[in-house]
Amino acid sequence: MNREEALERLLNLISSDNQEDNIPPKAKENEYIIKIELNGNSILFCCEDLTWEEALRIEALSFRKDDDEIYFNGEYEKRELIKKVLKWIYSIDENRIEHNDVYGSLLSKISQPYIESFWSEYYKRITLDAKEANSIYTSALKYFKGETQDGYPVLPLIIEVDYMTKGILTMTRDEFKKMSISDFERLQLIMTARSDAFGLAPQQMMENQNIPQQSNVSDEMLQQYMSSMPKI
Repeated sequence: MNREEALERLLNLISSDNQEDNIPPKAKENEYIIKIELNGNSILFCCEDLTWEEALRIEALSFRKDDDEIYFNGEYEKRELIKKVLKWIYSIDENRIEHNDVYGSLLSKISQPYIESFWSEYYKRITLDAKEANSIYTSALKYFKGETQDGYPVLPLIIEVDYMTKGILTMTRDEFKKMSISDFERLQLIMTARSDAFGLAPQQMMENQNIPQQSNVSDEMLQQYMSSMPKI
């Protein structure tokens, strides 16, 4: 091997090492990556789904009281949620990774435009849009009414909820607490559809109570009873 071949081989090895170093980290189980591109820069955000219990706890802390007036601080809720779900960010251009800690300190290292872009993408992922919500409710309503599912596939969660209400399936408290926000919304929609199908909603029950009961007494029996009354 001459000098030129050795130099070329050394450059190839260096190039190969750099390519391996530029490989972005992978998300762990129950984590996923959202890619944000702004001003020619690409940042990978690794995050996880928030449970409904964690979301409600942060929402409760987002209410403020000022001069006996209660108001909701949406910016506080957004930042606290991001602190909770964010695991790390990776700059593709700089080949640099920053990890989050238990205090959510990573958020302070991210500029506001990237925070807003990430939150927009993350919020769409953890919540149901109107189309999906309507599809779930309609499918569940048809299922519990025993109607044909024309154009509305039966979701496995609908059957699971049905069997849970019948006592065939069970869910532990820990499993329930670990449900994601989106799955919790789906569960609520299915339970609402079940109540509507069986007339168990409070408004439906009140309306049913106001319906006058049909009497089994015929007109002939009523006339006989009236004729037996003493004359005045």
